Amino acid sequence: MTVTQNPGLSQTDLARRTGVDRSTVAELVSRLTGRGLLERTRLAQDQRAYALSVTAAGRVALRSAWRGVVAAQETVLAPLAPADRTHLLHLLRQLIAAHEAAERDHDRP
Repeated sequence: MTVTQNPGLSQTDLARRTGVDRSTVAELVSRLTGRGLLERTRLAQDQRAYALSVTAAGRVALRSAWRGVVAAQETVLAPLAPADRTHLLHLLRQLIAAHEAAERDHDRP
């Protein structure tokens, strides 16, 4: 999903955005590339790094998996009243935004 939302993202940036360590991201990218779900192309500005993009097959797989994600989310949130669900999701979005802002501040020279 992160690569779909950020085409051209490098593996290093993918690791940073997802909180997954770089070696695990490298293994996942290798497997997804091998299955034809992701493509890697060298970055023009840094020939050591790869830009990632989702293939057509990857978009199909993501759409298929998304139904399961939504079902799982519904199961997890089912015990909460609708207003509480909305409040929880709002708080989680705030938490994510705060972490992303902290990372941007940390990455600035």
